Amino acid sequence: MTNTGIRIAVMSDLHNEFERTRGPDQPSGAWLELLRRRRREPGHPVVGPWLGDLRGECDVVVLAGDTDVGTRHVHAYADAVSRYVGAPVVVVMGNHECYDRSDILDFQREMRELSDASAGRVRFLENRSTEIEVRGRFVQVLGATLWTDFELLGETEGTITRSMYEANSTMTDYRRIRYGGEALNPEITRQLHSVSRAWLAYEIARVRANDPDSAIVVATHHAPTPDAIRPSSSGEWISAAYASDMRAEIESWRPDLWCWGHAHYGVDDDLGTTRLISNPRGYVGIEPSVDRFRPVVVEL
Repeated sequence: MTNTGIRIAVMSDLHNEFERTRGPDQPSGAWLELLRRRRREPGHPVVGPWLGDLRGECDVVVLAGDTDVGTRHVHAYADAVSRYVGAPVVVVMGNHECYDRSDILDFQREMRELSDASAGRVRFLENRSTEIEVRGRFVQVLGATLWTDFELLGETEGTITRSMYEANSTMTDYRRIRYGGEALNPEITRQLHSVSRAWLAYEIARVRANDPDSAIVVATHHAPTPDAIRPSSSGEWISAAYASDMRAEIESWRPDLWCWGHAHYGVDDDLGTTRLISNPRGYVGIEPSVDRFRPVVVEL
C-alpha cells in the first residue's frame, strides 16, 4: 500500500485510569479479548486500546487529552505508544490528568520536562507547537487544552454567569484541580481559554507566513464547535463547559485538521477546508462504546 500523505492517528479520552489497576468490575468479553491480545503482543502498551493496526500505518499519533491521571502514567503510556507504533506521539492535557489533585502549572512543567527528555518520541503541547517532517513534507501540530469561554449558549453576561455557575456546581474539575496553588474555578479556565485562543491565532498566522506549504493540525481537549455536543445534551447549561463556538475562526484560519476530546461524542465532519475529528474511547466498564473503539487515521 503506497501512502503519499501525512497520516495522523487520533485518539482521546482513553481514560486508562479505569483499567490501569485491576480492570473493570464487570469486564465484557471484548475487553477480556483485548487484555489477551495486549499481553500476547510484544511491546504493546499494557493498557488502552488495541494499537496493532497502527504499526507502519501512521506518521503521528495525537492523544487529545484525558489519557490517564497524573504525569507519570500519561508520559509512560505515550512513550510506550511511540515505541510500539514507531511514530511520535503528541499529547495535550485534558481535565482528568490533574484529578490526582495536581496543580495544573506543576503538571505542565513536569510534562514538558518528560517530553523534552524523550528524544522526540513524546511532544507535550500546551500553547506550544511542534514541527514533524514526514517523507519530505512538514506538519505543524499546535496543541492546547483550550478550556471553554462559557459562551456556547450566548454572549450575554447573565448567560455566561449561569453557565459558569452550573459548571462550578457540578463538575469534578472545580473540586479536584488546582491552579497556581488555589482551587480551580470557571473564571480561571475562562481566562486560560482566552490565552490559548489568542495564541492559536498568532501561531497559525506565523506558520502561514513562514511555511505556507506545511500542513497544520490543531489538537485540543475541549471542543471548538457546538457540533461536538451530543444532540441529547444540546442546550443544557453544562454544555458550555465542553465546547466553544470557534467556527468563524476555523473557517478563517483553515487548519487542515482540528481534533479534540472531552465530550465523549464522536465527530467526523468538514468545515470549509478543515477536517473536524473527535474520536473518544470513554470510560472502560461504563460506556459500551469502549468495546468498539478504534483509533482513527486521517490522511492529509
